[in-house]
Amino acid sequence: KRHSLRAWRRRGKGVAIGLGVLATGLLALVLSNGQGYSMSNGMVPGRAKTGCAPCHGAAASTAVKVVVSGPTIVTVGHTLQYTVAVSGSPEAGGGLDVSATGGKLSSGENTQLVNGEITHKDKDSRTWMFSWIAPLTPGGYMLNAAGNAVNKDGSAAGDAWNFGSLAVSVVEAAPGAAAPVSGTTGATGSASA
Repeated sequence: KRHSLRAWRRRGKGVAIGLGVLATGLLALVLSNGQGYSMSNGMVPGRAKTGCAPCHGAAASTAVKVVVSGPTIVTVGHTLQYTVAVSGSPEAGGGLDVSATGGKLSSGENTQLVNGEITHKDKDSRTWMFSWIAPLTPGGYMLNAAGNAVNKDGSAAGDAWNFGSLAVSVVEAAPGAAAPVSGTTGATGSASA
């Protein structure tokens, strides 16, 4: 009986270890799905630089334009409003991810802040607004965006995406001068060859 009791304990430990490994694997799968795939209520941060592949097409597409618009010359520390617009086919809906090379992003109309980046709240919009708080250090900064045009069929087939960016110069305020906010423009991204 003592021998069979030892064997049972070893099997019990093996089952416990197996269940632990299974639980860890399932947890990793759930977390990676939450962070590895875009959802209709917001993209995964980091896509502004890497794009929307493979979920919305294998590569950036010239059929989609992503335009980031707003002030291009701003004073250190000031908060300004920017817009990202996605155009092109398909036209049923869209999504975006925006990152900044400095300063701080803040959500606006139909956007949310996720891990320091701006993403969409739903897949029905094609234009989104957000704010950017300019850094306290003068210099050149980039607002980078990836936007997708989706057909909302629940699959990646037929969707397309592209990049857009806007260069912003942050300047010191002149003593006694009103804060300059000028050069409002839009910049269109282009597909990589």
